[in-house]
Amino acid sequence: MVETRAQHRRRVTSVTWGKVESNQDVFQDILSRLSVRSIRSFKTVNRYWHASVSNKHFATIHLAQSRRKPSYIACPRVDKAMKLYLLKPGKFNYRHHATVDPPGRSADHHMHMIASFNGLVCCINQLSDEHEVDYQIWICNPSTEETLLLPQGRPSVWTEPKPQKIPPIPHPPEEASQAASTLHTSIVAGSDGGGTVELQ
Repeated sequence: MVETRAQHRRRVTSVTWGKVESNQDVFQDILSRLSVRSIRSFKTVNRYWHASVSNKHFATIHLAQSRRKPSYIACPRVDKAMKLYLLKPGKFNYRHHATVDPPGRSADHHMHMIASFNGLVCCINQLSDEHEVDYQIWICNPSTEETLLLPQGRPSVWTEPKPQKIPPIPHPPEEASQAASTLHTSIVAGSDGGGTVELQ
């Protein structure tokens, strides 16, 4: 039976890919130059491909490749769902990369990107009512669309500083006439949740 051109091409391609796959370093180097979204789809090809792109070594070489040609993540507009765009260094055009809208987040407020590192994005979503202000903090991977809600601490409570009376401070007799019998204090809340006492 004579081999057709299409059959020949498939056989040669299969043999060639078999050689590439057998040399795992070359195979992983080729795949490390692709986008995360493409790599995710390759996990379904077969077990070998899945294992090749799921190990820690591959993650390290893929990250090294992406650092050679970095992209920047930008969030130019604030919407209910956060739209992220990719910018190339030295260029002013950008393209839509992903929309971050984690399930279970409070939809009453906008999400804000506050930091990014190695392709992960840290976002906050404000929760508030009359007396309390708190934030949901999300770690998002825009490429895989995975999100993680960090555990919440105690809510921040905003209160008005109030003057307080404290007992008189004993003074030597010569200073007693100059000292007031009571001092007024006010507690000023610090940004770290602590406070300072001001004497008046």
